[in-house]
Amino acid sequence: MRSGLSALVFRIAALGAGSAMVAGGFFSAASAAETAVPAEKACDVTSAQLVWGFKESFRAYISGSIANGDWQVGAPATYVTPAFTWPEGSGSYDPESATGSISFLGGVTFSGHDGLLNTTISDPTLVLDDSGAHLLLDVSGVSMSDAMAGDSENVQTVTQIRFVELDLTAAPLDVGEQTVTARAVPTAITAEGFAEFGNYEPGTMFDPITFTMTLDCAEPEQDVVATPTESVTPLIAADPTAAEDESWIGWVGGGAAAALLAAAAAVVLIRRRQKARL
Repeated sequence: MRSGLSALVFRIAALGAGSAMVAGGFFSAASAAETAVPAEKACDVTSAQLVWGFKESFRAYISGSIANGDWQVGAPATYVTPAFTWPEGSGSYDPESATGSISFLGGVTFSGHDGLLNTTISDPTLVLDDSGAHLLLDVSGVSMSDAMAGDSENVQTVTQIRFVELDLTAAPLDVGEQTVTARAVPTAITAEGFAEFGNYEPGTMFDPITFTMTLDCAEPEQDVVATPTESVTPLIAADPTAAEDESWIGWVGGGAAAALLAAAAAVVLIRRRQKARL
């Protein structure tokens, strides 16, 4: 068993140890760090140009002695033998997946047979996606049967049909730091194109297409995501009346130490008195 003095010292020591635990504090995870995560990268097409002759044999037919026709271009499209040019394209393109959509303005109207043949193709859109590469067109005009019957008033218009398919395996994309170019890409009319321009069966080759685009690939913005991190936070708040440069923890620790010293001194003094009586 402990003597009375030893028990007293033990209790005081325990109090000091408890104070030290309070001074050290209990801690918990109570904060979160913000982690920057790259957003999806996107490239704007700031400029683009599409060069395409449509179909050389059809142009020859229109301008020949049978149709006695011609064609007119609508700005900003232009024609210089042997191809039409659509400048001022814009849209978006993803270099990693090689997908995108680039739109152009302007069109071409083919006419012949004293106005019975009158077909307009306009506003091409170059689309590259998982299904391949296609040129979409607005097409308006009279059907072959109406033209043969002399009916030039029944004009039908469809918008953005997949008119021709581009074979990029035969003419791969040339990708630069800020440009994408394709030269003389073979094209063939699709079933959709044939439905609106019935002069040629699906799969019939049309003129090759050349296009180029300039990209602006800005640095992606950072999406901030909060992730938990460990931090130390005392569960007992500090005394708001304490001086700014002195913590209550120091005072508790100091008080405990003083109590221990006083207890030790008392033990020494009492033992000396006991020896003196002997």
